[in-house]
Amino acid sequence: MKEYRVAMKALHTVAKLFQHGEYAALTNKRMMLRKELSTFNDKFEIQSPPKSRGRPKQKSKALRTKRKQAINMVEEDMQMHRNKNNLLTVYEILQNIPTYKSCGEKLLQFNEYLFGSKPKAPIAHELSKLPRTKPLMRPEEIVRIFPKDLINKCTAKVTAYQEKHRGVPEMQIVLEIPGVGVFANTTIPLMRRWHDAKAAAMRIQRALDWCAKVDYESYGNASFYVAEDPTIPEIVENLPMLSYEATELLDLASKSTISAQTMKTVLTKLFHADKDVRVVNPSHVGVKNGSISTDQGHFRRALAGATNKMKVLIPVNCSNNHWCAVLMNLQKGRSYIYDPMASSYLAAVRAVAQTLIQMVPKEARPSTRLINHDPGIGIQTGSYNCGVYVLLAFEMFCGSEPLGNLSKTTLQCLRYRYMCMCLKD
Repeated sequence: MKEYRVAMKALHTVAKLFQHGEYAALTNKRMMLRKELSTFNDKFEIQSPPKSRGRPKQKSKALRTKRKQAINMVEEDMQMHRNKNNLLTVYEILQNIPTYKSCGEKLLQFNEYLFGSKPKAPIAHELSKLPRTKPLMRPEEIVRIFPKDLINKCTAKVTAYQEKHRGVPEMQIVLEIPGVGVFANTTIPLMRRWHDAKAAAMRIQRALDWCAKVDYESYGNASFYVAEDPTIPEIVENLPMLSYEATELLDLASKSTISAQTMKTVLTKLFHADKDVRVVNPSHVGVKNGSISTDQGHFRRALAGATNKMKVLIPVNCSNNHWCAVLMNLQKGRSYIYDPMASSYLAAVRAVAQTLIQMVPKEARPSTRLINHDPGIGIQTGSYNCGVYVLLAFEMFCGSEPLGNLSKTTLQCLRYRYMCMCLKD
């Protein structure tokens, strides 16, 4: 019904248009327009609106950084040539006994080669067969040092070349670094020594900066008196940089974990004169990946002759990054284990203690019942201070006055105390 009404309304509208002549005029107009369009032959294009140009195209950040790095390298190399610093300078410095005071500043002026991407593997050549198009770089032309990983690759290449070509001496082998040049094999060990000297110089520099920042205090505790020693900077600056044993003592400075050699040196300084204290070398006992590494023959020799008047101190190195301890009071017949951080390493230290107790002579052997030792200095603060806590526990176990809970400032001063003890004869 609705559709019918709409149709009738449309017919009524058309009828009205016919009456007024409007429908005929509209039809004629449409026909004329259609005819004009059919005869229109001119071509035309509809142009898109102009696009905004936006920001100008720029180079990527990586390319800009690479270009800036190359410019800086050229400027640094030019400055080194002006100062006449080259590989011969490094040789002259390291030929003697270098110290930070005599040559540390000059050694640190040298920089490593910087590669935009991973450098290609070095190519080994025999000097007598080297093409003329690949001239050998002279030491006077070299002002930069290879990175450590590249030095290791060069050493491996020389070894591989000698295995392939029997009878060729090392002095007759040269190494081509693609994109850099051809270098004599003698430059490789020299560059390796520079890396060792640089590491020592950086360690000495950190130690000097740390000594200047320590908040020195004088404690009422007579056993742990700490005061600034004005001779220490001079001693540190004159340490031989290529002697690792000498610079290793600087682990006590700043935020470094104490090495086994440093632990041994401090314990020797503390208890060497006390005949009633037996110290076991920390290098011979350790815990790694949950397993115990001990040299039983060494411990039998170290504990031989122990009497029931002695105290035995055994530092235990766990995974080369944490120190624990085994302590024996043979006079009281008691054994203790100590972990300043109360970590899971304590279970392995307990096993070490059970093994070591059996190596003590029967007449002085303590009880196998182990007690957790508490020196009263609180839980360790900072993962690098475990060695200091163990040393303090040893001192108080042997009769030093108690310290109480330790603050970070106190720990820094006590580290300084141990460092002074080791550096001074």
